[in-house]
Amino acid sequence: MTVYKCIIRELSKGSQGKSTLLKTVTEKTSVTPQAVYKSLRQLTKDGIVVSKSKKVGLTLWYIEGELERWSRVLDTYNHKGTLSDIINLRRGQKLTVIFNTLNELDSYWTQSFSTLERLLPENLPVYMIIPHDWFYYSKPKSDEYWVKKQTRQQRLIITHPLPLDMEIVKNRRNQQFRFTVDKNPLRQDEHQYFSLLSDWVYEIQLDRNVNNKLISFIERNRQMRTINKTELETIINNKGKFKLTVYHNPKKAAVMTNKLQKYFA
Repeated sequence: MTVYKCIIRELSKGSQGKSTLLKTVTEKTSVTPQAVYKSLRQLTKDGIVVSKSKKVGLTLWYIEGELERWSRVLDTYNHKGTLSDIINLRRGQKLTVIFNTLNELDSYWTQSFSTLERLLPENLPVYMIIPHDWFYYSKPKSDEYWVKKQTRQQRLIITHPLPLDMEIVKNRRNQQFRFTVDKNPLRQDEHQYFSLLSDWVYEIQLDRNVNNKLISFIERNRQMRTINKTELETIINNKGKFKLTVYHNPKKAAVMTNKLQKYFA
């Protein structure tokens, strides 16, 4: 991390005393105090930092400028971003994407599906048919983002529930979800996951070797408090072949919906 970035990151937490900032930045970047002061002078000259007495902070116009910039970036991603290839699929077409890790797969899946949700009528429910709900504890940031953006009913079927899954169900009761557990209407095995919204179907196939490690982890960790985060981090970043296929197929979606909706009547 550069000295500039470190200073801005620390000041994004609020204005600080110069001595406190100096100590933090020198420790994190291993540079001399002189180098920190030199960067502070340049940041002040650039209108990014303002100093008064012994305190230093970010200028309000810099903060607002960054907010506007990232707002434009967010708007671009919300309307295009990872979704352009998907939304351009004609009826009957499909798109397949291969990922190297579970982490990469989840990021794309969450981001593209969340964006798709915002483009479709809110009266249409989402169906998620998943063997296990590992998203809650393995990818908390993306899971929290997905939950926070919900404006429609989320219908989840957990096909192969284990004790840890049941604890997650209890934790999600205050969120916008309806659950059915221990049912498998699509006859999927434990490496297959599905998301369904309107005419769009996401089919996910996890790498079998990595998935076996994930299942073993879920079996051994029966409660959230016993989770070994280091082991979990290793699993979700384990190399493998993870396949995500998106179908824009009204017929396929209708057949699946007919099989699923009776569990939420």
